[in-house]
Amino acid sequence: AIPVQNKQVCTDCDTKVWMLRADLAYFKWCKGCKRFRSIMAFRERLRNIRSEGSNLKLPSKCDPCRLRGREGYRDKKQASAEGRALVPKARGR
Repeated sequence: AIPVQNKQVCTDCDTKVWMLRADLAYFKWCKGCKRFRSIMAFRERLRNIRSEGSNLKLPSKCDPCRLRGREGYRDKKQASAEGRALVPKARGR
């Protein structure tokens, strides 16, 4: 089954790391920006997995999407602490 939010990428395929044989490039689907990204775009979380142990899941979002999520969460918390409504930012890709 292909979830609507996955843009034609099946659930099984969005969790795998893929290799392009022509140039031995590795890539993975990012659920944040909804596109295939070089495996290097996931390096922060992959580095953490390697240091914490091998039985953790692969990251579902690339590093820029994780950063954007952290910034959005921080802004939301600051806005609620100040008692004001937060205007959503446009998603940069």
